[in-house]
Amino acid sequence: MDIDKLDNDASLLIQKMYEVLRKKPGTHVSEIRVAVEDIGRDAKGLRHPLVLIFNQFQSLRDALVEDEISLKEAEAELQKATNAFLNAVAVVSEFYAQNNTKKEVQDVLTRQFIRNATASSKADLNREVNKNGVYVGYAPIIPIVQAPIDVNFLKRKGLKVRSYEGYAILEKQLIVGMTLDMQGKISGLPHQSANKPSASYEDFVDTVKAKFRSLRLVEVGKPRHEMSASWTWLVPAKELDWISSSTKTRIITSWGFAFTGVGK
Repeated sequence: MDIDKLDNDASLLIQKMYEVLRKKPGTHVSEIRVAVEDIGRDAKGLRHPLVLIFNQFQSLRDALVEDEISLKEAEAELQKATNAFLNAVAVVSEFYAQNNTKKEVQDVLTRQFIRNATASSKADLNREVNKNGVYVGYAPIIPIVQAPIDVNFLKRKGLKVRSYEGYAILEKQLIVGMTLDMQGKISGLPHQSANKPSASYEDFVDTVKAKFRSLRLVEVGKPRHEMSASWTWLVPAKELDWISSSTKTRIITSWGFAFTGVGK
């Protein structure tokens, strides 16, 4: 996050709002809408404050058009909204100055792939994800399906797979994870619910998929929430088709980690 750019963009946004209220030639509401979207995309922690100040601006503009308030009154009300918004900008700027930025997370992502991390136990996975706040690497996975998986079919396709008590365990599957603390840091929010991944986590998963676009990675099922982190299983489209074809229903309802037990 470029903090100087954020502060400059916020100042320009406010300036444009005043110019539109004053009906300065060449100014348009569409420019403000674009500016709001751009800032919100770069600083997700400001999305709610952006909505508040934009809604207030729209209300004041409409009231001016209908002659319900004077320009002086509109500017006074916008000043109140501006003060609240700039306070939010200051908080988010300070946060990004002291904590991991999105770029730093992507740097961690790159290092993780270079390491080719492979978790051998749940404790190992927990340790790795808490070390950097994110994990990109491999782990054994149990696909949860409605009909048994044909393990031999997958072996013939070249996948590393074993059976254990009627379940198929897929070895060395690509997993990405991010702790709730890291999600909060990147979003600029103090807390993230374990029940729903944050926008920062979704961006993180998209970054991984984009980094290896040629593999056509597909998210399988919904993200899991374990070890105070969100987890997503990513599978190359071709391999996912093989896995789906190996069970009669072709449906993978969910998935889980498979660190315990010995299969063959």
